[in-house]
Amino acid sequence: MLVTEARSQSVNKAILLHQFLQKHTDSTIIFQYKSNSMRPPQYMIFSKIGDTLTSFLYGTDYKADARMSKLPKVFRDTLSKKKRELIYTTPISVNVFFNPIYIESDTLNRSWKMVQQLNLWNIVDDSVDGIGCPDGKGGNVNNLADGGEINLYLITKEKIKELQFYAPGFYEEQCPGRTGRRVILKLDKILKPIFKKENISK
Repeated sequence: MLVTEARSQSVNKAILLHQFLQKHTDSTIIFQYKSNSMRPPQYMIFSKIGDTLTSFLYGTDYKADARMSKLPKVFRDTLSKKKRELIYTTPISVNVFFNPIYIESDTLNRSWKMVQQLNLWNIVDDSVDGIGCPDGKGGNVNNLADGGEINLYLITKEKIKELQFYAPGFYEEQCPGRTGRRVILKLDKILKPIFKKENISK
């Protein structure tokens, strides 16, 4: 199987993760930075079950075991390479790449309340507002070749909603004012402290 085919299949199977979270949590937010550089998939996950809040990172960006530094470089490099290759061919679900984020409950509760105030279910994304800036003729102009995007998945027992924003930070500077973009950037600021590297498990 070609690597590009494997990557495509892995991305398409992300629905397995969504279905698991829909079945086993009351509500979940999945936040994803996405680029055209074929980087490994990475999802920042914030979930609520009853009164319990949990956070997870799906991806390869977590702390390596400190003991790895004692291995010869050839072994460290080979093991890291194998792990990066494996993530492309492994269906995206709860597996070895699904890692808990350990953070104080007070911080999680405070962050969850801030997220709830954003009313994420009520915003619209680029599929409604269009990509880029208004062209003055009822359309939009997108003059950024590879700005990357933010994908947001809102999951409850009843529904899964997907929102996509192309280069929201860049275009908020170019043509400010769209509610969806402003909200997604606020969400980004709320989640970053939770998913900083020192909180990510081994």
